Amino acid sequence: MNNLTTEFKDKLEKTMKRLDKAYYTINCGGCGIFARELGSVLKKKGLAVKYLLVVRNKPHVEIAQKYAKTNNISDLTNLNWGHIMVIVDKKLVDSEGVFNRLNERFKDRKSYGVELPEIALKKWLKPEYSHNWNSSFDRKKL
Repeated sequence: MNNLTTEFKDKLEKTMKRLDKAYYTINCGGCGIFARELGSVLKKKGLAVKYLLVVRNKPHVEIAQKYAKTNNISDLTNLNWGHIMVIVDKKLVDSEGVFNRLNERFKDRKSYGVELPEIALKKWLKPEYSHNWNSSFDRKKL
């Protein structure tokens, strides 16, 4: 697998910010779909990709890890979670940019990361779980 070069990281950062401006609700219910699609593009570039579920309560971290590993989406969605990001070459990526740590991305609140297996993310994005996502992001435009 390739590493994230400085040149590609800078290009990725600029692209993410353009997308964030163009689709201002992308992180309002579209983060899971966005992470899956971004991960797919990065994999085609030869990069190793993982997914990160951002939870807001420290006691939920261990529980979220258990549910994520067993693809238990129904119980996972009952936790206080708030976002899904891509991990590539130890960098956290979403439409707002490329970050080294969660506290760079979420400066206003303490957040904790839980690795989300790709299979769990794909399951979570199925229509039967659409009620778990914020409806302000219009999936019909994808």
